[in-house]
Amino acid sequence: MRDSFTSGWFIIQGGCLVAVVRGANAPLLSTTVVKELSKEHKVLAGDAERVEIRDPMFAHLDKEKAAMDEDENEKDEEGK
Repeated sequence: MRDSFTSGWFIIQGGCLVAVVRGANAPLLSTTVVKELSKEHKVLAGDAERVEIRDPMFAHLDKEKAAMDEDENEKDEEGK
């Protein structure tokens, strides 16, 4: 059996992942973009806070980053 792939759309605002649309669903993608743009206008106006989401598909990256940060902190402490 061959691997199967699904298209994915990641909506990023201010460097934060705020929405994910999986698959080639144009109406859902369009609705999501409009909704997220509306939210971003409120964030920029100071009327709302940006809510970052963590995609479970990338949870391993958070663990790797935490481990790298810990290694850097240990090196910094040893150098003092």
